[in-house]
Amino acid sequence: MNEERGDESPDKSVDYCSGCGMCTMVCPHGVKVMEINARAREKLYDGKIPLRNRALGRSELMGKLGHKFAPLANWGANLRPARISSRK
Repeated sequence: MNEERGDESPDKSVDYCSGCGMCTMVCPHGVKVMEINARAREKLYDGKIPLRNRALGRSELMGKLGHKFAPLANWGANLRPARISSRK
């Protein structure tokens, strides 16, 4: 086993992990993939995880907020300028 491998910088592809935990649940060897990805992201961002990532990682909060703002978003989407701009 390569001793230096643990010192490699994390790959930016770990940013695609949504943190849902499905990979950990289906891994036949019990590898905690989600936890590994979360630690790699922490190292990637030097402990300063962007607000976007923190918000998207909290799907229950996003659902509650989305539910409250849905009427406003729907109203805005029905405005003529929004419909025209979405066709491009």
